[in-house]
Amino acid sequence: MKVLLFLEEQNLFANTTALIPSNFGLNRAETMTAYPYKGSYFWYNPALFKYSGLKINFVGLDVILDDNIKNNINDRLNQKKIDTLDEFSKILGQNDATISGGSLNVLKVYFPYFGLTTFAQGIVKSAPSSDGKKLNSLIRAGATSGFAISLGKLSIGYSAFLIKQAQVLSTPNSSQLATIKSHYEAGTLTPGNVSLGDYTNVYYGESFGQNVGLHYQFFNDNHSGIGVSILNARGSSFGNTKSLIKGIVKDLDKEMEKEAQEVGVTLQKPDSLKQMINAGIHLELGQKGDDFLNLSLSADYHDINGTTIDNKLSFASEFGLHIPDSVAVKFSAPIYKKDGTYYHVGLLNLNLIAGYRPKESYSYGATLGTHWGVNRALSLLRIDFQASKTVSLNKKVIPNSWGFQTNLSLIFLF
Repeated sequence: MKVLLFLEEQNLFANTTALIPSNFGLNRAETMTAYPYKGSYFWYNPALFKYSGLKINFVGLDVILDDNIKNNINDRLNQKKIDTLDEFSKILGQNDATISGGSLNVLKVYFPYFGLTTFAQGIVKSAPSSDGKKLNSLIRAGATSGFAISLGKLSIGYSAFLIKQAQVLSTPNSSQLATIKSHYEAGTLTPGNVSLGDYTNVYYGESFGQNVGLHYQFFNDNHSGIGVSILNARGSSFGNTKSLIKGIVKDLDKEMEKEAQEVGVTLQKPDSLKQMINAGIHLELGQKGDDFLNLSLSADYHDINGTTIDNKLSFASEFGLHIPDSVAVKFSAPIYKKDGTYYHVGLLNLNLIAGYRPKESYSYGATLGTHWGVNRALSLLRIDFQASKTVSLNKKVIPNSWGFQTNLSLIFLF
């Protein structure tokens, strides 16, 4: 596994509303339940597949790094496994929460009313506790698919996922942290010298989960609407006996057994994923796909059934420029010529985004959509970029962090 990022159960960074959110969703403070485009329909509300156009995304990469780790991005992305002692060495001198990692989607395919993808994501995060620290290293990988049906302005959706999860959770107290630090400074930091098994657990398993959702659109020519989603419907438990997705993470079974042996603990099953019910509203100006400017506001109320998070409200806004497809190709810019053929690049959209979760964080960023083709007549590739900044309102829980996302897709514009 080249990638080591993304998530743990629920609360922006500390926990999250969706099992595998996108960088785009996090930048919007996860106000995604009624957001009908650019979202992660699989994870937030599968009813929104109603609004999918044909899109084949060959590969997509998300990266999140806090202020302390962003300068070591190459080391983080090249990390191939969970190494508890190595993670402790990175956070020993940090008193605030930390987060770092990345996610990878390979062959994400959207059709109208349907989509599927494979994914590999992981996260490493830490936070101070009342008498020490909590370190959580987590990797998830698997596949998911979803679809929706339409009944006029109402859409109903369903998605299912197979997921492989590996996690190391360590909670040393201040005395144990001091022992780790002294061995680190002396160069003798080994599992045997710091008794990791006294405060560390290793989890590994596979689960099948389901999401269902509803969405109602207010107007025929506008994306404004309301949505309700049930995530991890009826809960999703983990097993660790027979693997259904061995081809996605070939050696993860052996790596987790090895990590458990080094730590000195018995490999356990992860906790079940709890059911969560979310509701959201999305309001925007303009007609779908026709207006050059867009302005939207969204709000979500997370975890209505009250099983996971306490801070339930989140808000987001977006303002930007949208270029209709026919105009985008015509006004593209030539960048290279060979054998009488011009290769061009053009703009599809440029949006500014902001998100806010009270008492936790606010975020802001920009997205840029570009298309690439020949002779200002035909474009076959789309490359999207997003950069974002999250500012913590409680650094003991959520760190300041940076996010970057890019996607390479097949399109057909002329």
